[in-house]
Amino acid sequence: MLKRATRTDVTQKTKHQEVNHNRVRVALDQIKSNIIKDKRGIHSGGKNAIDEERIENIKMHIALFPTYVSHYCRNQTASKFLNSDLNLSKMYQFYTDTTENPVKTPHKDTYRMCDTYKAQISSAQTTHKENLERNHREHLEIANELRNEIKADLICAQEDKTLETLTFDLQKTHPLPKIPTGVAYYKRQLNLLILGTYLCRPYKKRYFQCMDRTRGRQGT
Repeated sequence: MLKRATRTDVTQKTKHQEVNHNRVRVALDQIKSNIIKDKRGIHSGGKNAIDEERIENIKMHIALFPTYVSHYCRNQTASKFLNSDLNLSKMYQFYTDTTENPVKTPHKDTYRMCDTYKAQISSAQTTHKENLERNHREHLEIANELRNEIKADLICAQEDKTLETLTFDLQKTHPLPKIPTGVAYYKRQLNLLILGTYLCRPYKKRYFQCMDRTRGRQGT
C-alpha cells in the first residue's frame, strides 16, 4: 500500500476493509474531469415534500383556533394551548366556516352494502364488474320499491281514518357527560339516544323519547 509515495505494510484484513484502488482511481478521474459536483445542501426535500407556502397556510389556519393559558403553569410559561375538547369534527367545522371553497360533507350517512358494492366495482375486472353492477341495480330497485310502499301507506293513512301509519328513527346525538376536565374527559362516555316516532294521522304528530345507552342492556 502506497501512502505519500512511501510503502506501508498493512494486514490483509485492513486492506479488505479499506476502499479499493479502483474505486479511488475512478473518483479521482471524475473529479479531474468535473463530472462530479458537490450536491450537499442543495436538496429541498423529496418529491413528496410540502412546499413552504402550504406550510405557512397550515400554520396560519392552526393559529386561528382559540387558545388559553395554563391555569397552573401561567407563572412558569407564556405558552398557549388548544382546548382539550377540540377534535377533528370541530376543526373540520371551523375549516368549512373560514374557507371560501370548503369540502362538502354528505348530509346523510351512507349504507354499508352500497358502499361495499361501489368499492368492489371500482377494483373489479370487466366480467365481474358487470355482475356487481347488475346486483347493485337490483338492490337499489328493491330499496325504491320499499320506499314507494312507505309513501303509499302514508297516503292511505291520510285518506282512511281507520288506518294508522307510524315510522321510527333512532338517533345517537351527544356524548355524556360533557365534561372537558381531567380524567372524566378520557373515560368511555355514554351517548344520548333519541327515539323519534312519527304519526302520519292525525295532524302529523311527532314524539321523541330521550334515553342513554344504559337503557335496553346497552351499558358499557
